[in-house]
Amino acid sequence: MNVGVRELKQHLSEYLDRAAAGEVVQVTERGVPKVQIVAVPEIGAMTRGVDDGWLRPPLRSDGLTPLRRVRGVRRVADVVEDDRGS
Repeated sequence: MNVGVRELKQHLSEYLDRAAAGEVVQVTERGVPKVQIVAVPEIGAMTRGVDDGWLRPPLRSDGLTPLRRVRGVRRVADVVEDDRGS
């Protein structure tokens, strides 16, 4: 969406709400695009925790060790059924 500077000044909160909702607001001056107003990307809880200091970043970035698939003797449903006393 394009909006002129004068229109933007008169209805700034409306255009900020639209940008926050994900719409790109392009501001023009005498018909020439000058700037864009876009929403700030949402920061995840983990990143916020590291930034605030209550979480530590991982020491390695290679991910987790893959799990080994283990074949059981019994099915999970049978174990749960026995546990419930059915």
